[in-house]
Amino acid sequence: MDKPNTEKLFFARDAWANENFDAQAKKLPISFMCGDLPFCLSSCSFEGSVGGGKIDVRAKDPETGLLVFCEGRIYDDYPAIEWTFYLKNESDSKTPLLKDIRAVDSYFAAKESSSFLLRTNCGDICTGRSYEPIEKTMRYGDSEYFAPAGGRPTSDALPFFNIGWDDCGIIMGMGWPGQWFAEFHSGKAGQLRVESGQEITEMVLLPGEEIRTPLVVFMFRGGDWAESQNMWRRWMIAHNMQKIRGKTIDPFSSVCCGLTLTEQIDTEMIDFMAKNGVKIDYYWTDAGWYPSKKGWMEVGTWHSDEKRYPKTFRSVSDHAHKNNMKTVLWLESERVSPGSELSRHENWLLSLPGDKKSYRSGGMYREYFLKNGQFSAMESYRNQLIDGDCLFNLGDDEARKYLTDLISAVISEYGIDCFRTDFNIAPLEFWISADEENRYGMSENRYVTGFLKFWDDLQARFPDVVFDTCSSGGRRNDLLTLRRALPLLRSDFQVNPICAEGNQGHTYGLSSWIPFAGTGCGSGDTYLYRSHLCPFMGIGNNDDTAKWKKAIDDWRSVCMHFYGDYYPLTEYSLSNEKWIAWQFHTPETQSGMIQVFKRNNCREDKMSVKLKSLIAEAEYELENLDESAVLTYTGKQLENGGHFVVLPDAPASAIIKYKIKN
Repeated sequence: MDKPNTEKLFFARDAWANENFDAQAKKLPISFMCGDLPFCLSSCSFEGSVGGGKIDVRAKDPETGLLVFCEGRIYDDYPAIEWTFYLKNESDSKTPLLKDIRAVDSYFAAKESSSFLLRTNCGDICTGRSYEPIEKTMRYGDSEYFAPAGGRPTSDALPFFNIGWDDCGIIMGMGWPGQWFAEFHSGKAGQLRVESGQEITEMVLLPGEEIRTPLVVFMFRGGDWAESQNMWRRWMIAHNMQKIRGKTIDPFSSVCCGLTLTEQIDTEMIDFMAKNGVKIDYYWTDAGWYPSKKGWMEVGTWHSDEKRYPKTFRSVSDHAHKNNMKTVLWLESERVSPGSELSRHENWLLSLPGDKKSYRSGGMYREYFLKNGQFSAMESYRNQLIDGDCLFNLGDDEARKYLTDLISAVISEYGIDCFRTDFNIAPLEFWISADEENRYGMSENRYVTGFLKFWDDLQARFPDVVFDTCSSGGRRNDLLTLRRALPLLRSDFQVNPICAEGNQGHTYGLSSWIPFAGTGCGSGDTYLYRSHLCPFMGIGNNDDTAKWKKAIDDWRSVCMHFYGDYYPLTEYSLSNEKWIAWQFHTPETQSGMIQVFKRNNCREDKMSVKLKSLIAEAEYELENLDESAVLTYTGKQLENGGHFVVLPDAPASAIIKYKIKN
């Protein structure tokens, strides 16, 4: 496997940065319309510079008083650069109409060819096709446009792209917990234009008003796609994963018994796991622990139900802690149902006009879920779960402060170790409906800024609490959110047994981009459980403790390798006639694991897996978790000839650990 020439990549990064953030030449990689004309940077006064690992450049238009300033970072340990633009009206009157604001508008040229290879993945669509790889060859005149559905940033699309040409390329990532877009256009031969930003921007700024653009990251890469993705994975863990007092959060297990639980059910399950030796790190209480008349979907009253938790939820946390478990507690603080306590604050709520379509789960949940992805469409575009649901307006400073205090009280009083926040509402139409004429995009911009401030303030108060981002599964996993929270549920596509192959596909696709995701499985069946295996692994309520002990032991023996490098060993497929396999490799210890799946209609009983990134002359010991024998190969043998995995039955799976021989 060709390793990237890092010196060359840093040089390419620095050359691009110096050319595009140039105060003397009056150049910035931003574009937008100001009135009827493109905003002219050449007429602005500039100050600031690029240096010391920072970007701090300011451009002010003397005619309109519009200040455009950029804050960013140039990494010293990875060939990556990131930035955010801010636009502020420093005049005494409103600005001209600002439209089509691009957080990046830049060109790249290919030396030896006129084509570019664009790779990305589908977002979460709550089917087996979530995170499906997308590959586009872009030639002269080709364009590709990407945007999420409904305002949640990873619903239907991911804001992560790997573009290669000749023997180089870039990886682009975005941080925007809202409605972003990215467009790639191959204009004249050998040239690619890259644009991205908040998708809807058409607004005037009032005196003193300020908005921001999405965070944009460029990582410069070499010619090998897999190695560039592993460089991205390492950067993600180092710089984009929530830390607890500066330390990386280790993989952990959890158990969840379902929805609308009681104090008795929770404490009995904790006792059951402890008594039977199933070592679980977190006890997870999901939706429905609060007062509601219509089930878990009715949210907005954030204290435990006195009937089901007579001693408050604190009793569950205390009981878990006595049994060496921590607690996960589900909340959905931004959606507000009619009749809830938060619904009394009408001036802090964003609502929809009566003619806007409302999707409701209710009794249709399972029917939609099982009908060819129709459930995914409902999940992507629905505006609310029950009639009258509103969006709590985090763009209002007073509302945000009130909610921060309210959620802080829940975390503190109930002794919560992991704050799990869901977002079962598509916010885009709420934002648009709240915008006035010539102010389109303003509600979203304020909301996103408030949302990030909300989480930052909570984490400042609770530095030892793990934060989880959930949004009908995995629909809010942009960079800015991931820097604040772990995605403990990468998708709601979890119904057994139909979800096995789909979850194999989820691991295959998402692992290229997010190395610290999680999911859950309600069955201790070996094939099903291994199909869901993740760094943050949840199990459901099942009385077969022997199966659960085996499942957790399997996970615990390999979980540390999920933070290593990732190599697909087969092509991506959801076909029941195909094998699928991948490798997680920890280069520091020259150890790792292979996951192999033989699906139900596979005819072949064996397949060869050729490993990556090994030392050719070294010897490696391989151990199949389902077999007693330990086999020895050289690195050269494993990379060239491979190791044959034999699985006579179908469906079947194998986990194979390997390590360099001492």
